[in-house]
Amino acid sequence: MNIGNRIRYYRNIRGYSTNDLATLAEVSKSTINDIETNQGRSPSLKTIEKICNALNVPFIDLLPAEAFTLTTDERKELFNILDKLNDDQRVKLIAFLKSLVDSQ
Repeated sequence: MNIGNRIRYYRNIRGYSTNDLATLAEVSKSTINDIETNQGRSPSLKTIEKICNALNVPFIDLLPAEAFTLTTDERKELFNILDKLNDDQRVKLIAFLKSLVDSQ
């Protein structure tokens, strides 16, 4: 499911029309339609942020599951970075990551 489909899903759950969401997010109705139908250029992060705020949905909830799948190279890079951190930095990083998960 892409971002547009997820936005439509949350919009429908909240009972909003595209016009309602556009008004709440302070974007045009055509912007909402373009995003939901995957038309036109990719929306800016600012636009997505406005839509998330209007829907009261964390940005991370709009991302597809495959966005969280790490490739082998990404895993290697992550572990290489972790190996370079000192104990205090690792503790802080883990606390930060937990706070991101807990805020969902």
